[in-house]
Amino acid sequence: MAINHEEEDLFPYTGSQLLEKLNKVFPEQSAKLGMSQEEIWFKGGQRSVVNWLQELKDRENNQDEEV
Repeated sequence: MAINHEEEDLFPYTGSQLLEKLNKVFPEQSAKLGMSQEEIWFKGGQRSVVNWLQELKDRENNQDEEV
């Protein structure tokens, strides 16, 4: 299957699409042998931003369900 890089490089239109893309680019993963402390911290920081955005989306979805 051919990958259309033009579509992958487009900025997502919705918050859900953005989170989906961020989860692909910065997946939740454990540290690997050979990683420096700096790399582990950097990757952890990237992922913490994705987790924070996901938490905001989840809270918004819960508020919508309660209304």
